[in-house]
Amino acid sequence: MLARQVNKSKWDEMVNASPDEEYDSLLNVLRWTDGFGLVFVQCSPVRGVQLIEQVRKDLPTKRIESMNLSKEIENLYERVKALPKYGNPDILFIQGIENSFIPYLSKTGYGGQGDYYRLDTVPPILNHLNLQRERYRNSFKINFIFLLPLGQPHTFLNKKVNKNDKTG
Repeated sequence: MLARQVNKSKWDEMVNASPDEEYDSLLNVLRWTDGFGLVFVQCSPVRGVQLIEQVRKDLPTKRIESMNLSKEIENLYERVKALPKYGNPDILFIQGIENSFIPYLSKTGYGGQGDYYRLDTVPPILNHLNLQRERYRNSFKINFIFLLPLGQPHTFLNKKVNKNDKTG
C-alpha cells in the first residue's frame, strides 16, 4: 500500500515507510479527519479488499462503505448522493476510478511538456473532483479513500489545469 501525497517534498522522497507505517498513517488520517477528506492510496486490488476489511476491524466506531466503479465516469457526486445510506458513512472506499483515466493516458506530456496542461488531457472525473471540492465538503461529511492499483500513473494527481487554454 502506498498513500499518494499530491505534492511531495524532498523529505517525503527520502523517507521510505514500511507497509505497517503507511497503514498506521492512513489510520491516523481516518481517525483525525472529522468530515470531508480526499485520500488516494495505491495498492493491488486484492490488498484493497484486505485494507477495507482491516480498517473496519481497526475503526469499529466508524461507518465504512465501499463503492466499485466498473466503467468510466465523469461525475461522482450523484453516485454518492444515491447511496442508500446517503450522509451516513464516515469513510467511503472507492475502487475503479482508474477506469476513468484510461482514455487520457496517451494524451499527456510530462512536467509541462506536450499537452500536459491542456484541459482535455485531464480525466473529467479528476477535474470534477477538483472543481467541486467545496460542494463535496459541504454536502458530504465523508472521508473519500480512492484505491488506485499499483503501477497506475499518478501523473494526473499532480497536474494543474490551465483554465485559459481554449484549445481543449
